[in-house]
Amino acid sequence: MTEKKIKVTCDGTDYVDYKILVPLQGDLKIISDDNLQKLKNSIIKYGFTAPAFIWKSGKKLYSIDCHQRIKALDSLFSDGYEIPDIPIVYIKAKDKKEAKEKLLHITSSYGEFNTTGLADFMLDAEINISDLEIRLPSGEIPLMFEDFNYDNFFTEEIDQKEKKVKTVVCPKCGEEIEI
Repeated sequence: MTEKKIKVTCDGTDYVDYKILVPLQGDLKIISDDNLQKLKNSIIKYGFTAPAFIWKSGKKLYSIDCHQRIKALDSLFSDGYEIPDIPIVYIKAKDKKEAKEKLLHITSSYGEFNTTGLADFMLDAEINISDLEIRLPSGEIPLMFEDFNYDNFFTEEIDQKEKKVKTVVCPKCGEEIEI
């Protein structure tokens, strides 16, 4: 029989039962059933991989950043998984307003994915995007990673007189980029 226990694969400054955390986010974000399942699969495969950011006010522990992971843990618990205490890191804030402002800063995405940089990153680590159940930020990367055969994404052009040149071809727009 396979043990249904979620692993913790990171450290925190403290560890708590996720069920005692009070959500600070409200309805700021939603997660689709499909993305919830992807998150659950990721937690099953990799464990709980990053500590939750928590703001402590009195005796209450408010979740600043791990709302979707808590939903996934709830669902995994319902599926019969044992959930250990999760690692947390305390975020200091003078009041709920400042805690919510920090929540927005933490969940904001200031950096943008670079398509060529992403391709290089994946090639270097031999990562096949179709093997991952991840959600790349919308609006930051062309929808080039949706509904296509990843194995045909990278093509190689060989010039017998020169060195090998790798070309990334976008399956949506056909733009070629040499890497």
